[in-house]
Amino acid sequence: MAHLRAAHSLWRYCEASAAYIFAHTFGDSKAARIWAALMNGPLRMSEVHGLFNRNATRAEIEAALAELGPQIVMETAPGHGGGRVIRRK
Repeated sequence: MAHLRAAHSLWRYCEASAAYIFAHTFGDSKAARIWAALMNGPLRMSEVHGLFNRNATRAEIEAALAELGPQIVMETAPGHGGGRVIRRK
């Protein structure tokens, strides 16, 4: 039984290490670019589209945001224009 507990502890350590190492690695290059831009602060959706010179489709941006989902917060922008603002958690 002690061997099983030791093996389980080793497995949890490996999982935690992999989660730490790959926490901000994204399969989608657009997600990686949005994440890097969020390092400088929140972005409005118009700014996100501007990151790609308005050459990314809405579906591509939505897919990138879905990949970032657990690590970002989307809010309604205050003020007259409204719109969405994205920030890191």
